[in-house]
Formats: sequence, structure tokens, C-alpha cells
Amino acid sequence: MTQAEKTVVSPRVERGLDIADRGFPLVWLCLYVLLPTSGWASVMFASWHDQELFLETLRSVLANGRAEAIDDNVVGPAYMALAALVHWVFGLGPQDALVALNRASYALSVASALVLVRVLVRRLASAPPLGSLAAQLVLVGLVVGAGTWHWSDVPWSHFVATFLAVLLYAARFAPARVSIASAALTGAVLALLVLTRSFEAVALVAAWGVTLGLVTLLRLSRPRIPRLAHLVSGAAAFLVAAVAVQLITGKRGLFFLYGGNIDEGGNLLPTESAETPTFSLAFVPTKLVQLFYEPCYDAMCSLSDYVGGSGAPSGPLAEAAGNERLWRLPLAVQLPSLALLPVCLVVVGGLVVWFVRNRAKASGRVRELRLLLEMTIAATGIVLGYVASTISGSPHLRYGLARDFLLPALLTSVVVAGLLGAGLWLALSRIGPVRIPPTSIRLSTETVLVGLAFVLSVGIVAGTAVARAQGLPRIESRKLGPVEYRATCRGNVCDIDVVAETVSGRPISIPERSTLTFGCGSDTPRLTVYTENPSAGVRVAPSCSAPRLVAAWPTVMGLPPGSYELGFVDVANARP
Repeated sequence: MTQAEKTVVSPRVERGLDIADRGFPLVWLCLYVLLPTSGWASVMFASWHDQELFLETLRSVLANGRAEAIDDNVVGPAYMALAALVHWVFGLGPQDALVALNRASYALSVASALVLVRVLVRRLASAPPLGSLAAQLVLVGLVVGAGTWHWSDVPWSHFVATFLAVLLYAARFAPARVSIASAALTGAVLALLVLTRSFEAVALVAAWGVTLGLVTLLRLSRPRIPRLAHLVSGAAAFLVAAVAVQLITGKRGLFFLYGGNIDEGGNLLPTESAETPTFSLAFVPTKLVQLFYEPCYDAMCSLSDYVGGSGAPSGPLAEAAGNERLWRLPLAVQLPSLALLPVCLVVVGGLVVWFVRNRAKASGRVRELRLLLEMTIAATGIVLGYVASTISGSPHLRYGLARDFLLPALLTSVVVAGLLGAGLWLALSRIGPVRIPPTSIRLSTETVLVGLAFVLSVGIVAGTAVARAQGLPRIESRKLGPVEYRATCRGNVCDIDVVAETVSGRPISIPERSTLTFGCGSDTPRLTVYTENPSAGVRVAPSCSAPRLVAAWPTVMGLPPGSYELGFVDVANARP
């Protein structure tokens, strides 16, 4: 028995600590109410496409019981149904209802994450309440350091989806065992998530299945047939939630976000859109660098530079709100926990190996291992899914692309805080009380753990603040300056050379895959095509006589969010 295990605590103190541990999510909610938010919502309702669309859709649902954007699978029906409920219950206008739903979703998603951290540390490491409190402090440090709370008043469906996803984990893993109530809550929340953001729902269900298969294959857990009562209650709650959403929004048929056409998004004219691959796996390593570390890596600094970019704002009102420079920052600064996702993969993988080698010792903790595995796999899948999407690139950062990574960032934060809290408790409990030299003062294991957690949380907040102000070391050799496409057209075939330079004027080779817009005998855009090798010749439709290249875009930077970005790439047409 370790010295830490011999520590005697009075029952009254123990009950008080347990109440503080369980009630810490309420402390977070009080803290969030005191934190200042951006005030950008009213600005963006008047100037940004997404917020204008959400407001218009909600108004249509409230007035007509349906909306075209929902029927076209552009806006999740459950998102609008929840906003309508906020409107009816609290008597708020459509705009205020969307903001209130967003803020509540963000605050409650973190509160649910704190519950998961407590579950992990208390059950995985058999830690006392102070050990769990220390881990929850670390999570709050990661959340406050990210700064997402500042713009949590800007309505996006990602905030609601993040809350529903984390609540789904809490419904499944927080109770000591599955009950009819927890099964029903799981079914209802899953239905709402599927009808809010289908991609995130698919990622979570896939991680659920992969983890279940893995622990079964490794014989860490025997396959269990769910009780009929649990299946019936879960399925019934799923159907009730789905029907309720249908009744409120008028949605008919299945919902799949964007209807599989996410690669056609953006504020582009039809003549500036092309049928492109949904995923570009070859660009994943490049985009990981672009999005998480150096936005100018193989991308034009005039659009992506978060320090001295010369690009005009995405709208005067948005720039006045102050979000332009903040959102240009690399995701490693905006959502620092995601930088630790590779570490989580290694540590959780090591835990799986330890569980396999020590089945007898670990038999009572497989459920917690499953929680860690599911969250890590889901976070990794969502990150890779968005990074591999052809549409994603570092120019999208200026449009708030960080919102797509909110869920994996929070899941990673839970894994980091849970592993750190459990690991530190196990390590410190072996050391026992710590004496402060040269005095005879001895600090208990719990006190040392809480002190370390507090220092770590303050360090996270301070470190991210410095990184936000100073930026990260730059990769100067790959920062793009001007990019030009030179076309020579003969008949309906155009040979196109891509000429790029770094910001220092040095020629540089970039991947040629591009979207190209042509005019037919003039500079008026008529059609856009996607090509992997433009220098080998691009065949234009025979109906387009005398084709001329009028716009181009290298897809290594994703697809252009709008016509504004296309103006930063020069084109030239040579006489054949």
C-alpha cells in the first residue's frame, strides 16, 4: 500500500471534495457567463453567407414549417428545430435564438467534456476527487487557451454538433452501466446529431464500430448482446426525435449534409465551378502543414499570411469585427489541443498493448479504454476527413475554418486531460507526500497534483496567448508570392504552364492540379474544368470556339471560397 493510499480523510471532507469534483462543470458554466464574447454575430448576420442562410432558413421554418435549404440538404433540420424550440420556449427573435443556441451548445459541450474527464480519471486510475479536479483544471486550461469561447456567439451548426457528440459519449459512458434511460438518451441524441451534421455522426458511429471490433478481436471484452429493453428504448427515442424534427422543419426523406456535393460549395458563379474529386489524398501532408503550422506553405501569402498578409478582408464589416486576423492563425494556435492528437494516438495505442498484456489487471477498466479509443479514432477521422477534402485549403482559414475542427479539438482535449490526470496520479501516488526543502513541510499527493494542474493550465493559457501574438516560426522557402497560368490554345486544346515564385522572387514548382475557367472567344467566363496535368494539354468542349483562359486556381490550396480569391492568380493567353 502506497503512502498516498494511507492518507486519512474525514468523511465530511471526503463528501465535500466529491461534491466539488462532481459540481466542477457548474463552475465552468459560471466562468463562461463571465467571459466576454466577440459581438460579431450581428455583423455576420448582415455580411456572411452562412449566417444569412441560417437566419433565412429559421425564419422560413417558423413562418412556413419548412425551408428550401433544409430540403436541399444544405442546413441540418435538427439544427433549425432546436433553434425553433429556443425561439418558442424563451420568446427570442430568430437571430437571438440562433445566438443563444450557439452559446448554450458551446458551454454545455465543455461541461459534458468535464464529466467525461472525471469518469476517465476516477475509473481508469482509481483517483480521488482531487485527482479528478486536477484533470478538469487541465481541460479548462486547454479550452480557455484555445479562445473559441470568444467567438462562440457566432452561430454555426458545428457548435451544436459538438455538444450533441460529446453528450452522446456522456450518455453512453458516464453511467456506471447501461440503463433504459441512458439508452433512450443515446438514441435521441444520436438522431439529433445525424440530422445536424451527418459527417460528424458518421465519424462517431464508425469509431464506435472500429473500437468494438478491436477490443473484441484482442479479446479484451466478450461480445455482448444488448438487452432487448435497451435496444427498444434507444430505437424508440431515435424515432421520436427524428419525427419531432420532421414535424418542426417539414424535412422529408433522408438527410446527408450537402447531398454529397460539398466540393461544389463556395460563393462562385456556376461558370466558375467544376466537378472535382471530393477528396485529394495526395495533398494531405501538404494541407496538414498549411492548416496547422504554416498557412503560406505552397499557398499565396497574399491570401493566407496571418502576420503581414496584404489580402483585403472578406468583407468590410467582418474586418471591423476583428475576426480576420484571428482566423488566419494556424490551427495549432487556434486549437492547440489538436497539436497533441499524434501524441494521443501513440499513448492510447500503448495503453491497448498494456491492456492486452495485462488482461487480468485491466479487466475492470476496458470500458474506459473504449472511451479513449473511440474519442481518439473519431478525432483523427474527422481531422483527416476535413484535411483530405478537396475544398479545404489555408485560404479558408480567413473564413473561420477552425469551426470544422471544434469537435475533434474538444475530444482530443478530453483524451489529453484524462490521460494526464490519470498518469500523474499513478506516478505521484507511488512517490507519496513531497517534502519542500529546506523546510519540514510535506505536501500530500493530491495537493501536489492540483498544484501541477493549476500551473500547467496557466502555462497553456499564457503559451497560446504568446503564440497568438507572435505566431510560429515560418517556413520561408515555401511561401508563395505571385502565381501565373500561361495558356496557349490551338483549336479546342490548351497547353497551360503554371509559373510560381516565392515571396523572395525565387521560382518554385507547385502541384499542377488546377481548376481552370475558360471564355469562348472573349473573357466572359463560360465553363470551368478540373485537370490534374494542365501542361499536358486541356481539351475544351468543342462547343466553345476560340477558348481563352480567364481564371485559374491551384487545388493544392483547396477550392476558392469565392471570386475574390480567383483574382489573386494571374492568367495570360499567348497566340498560338
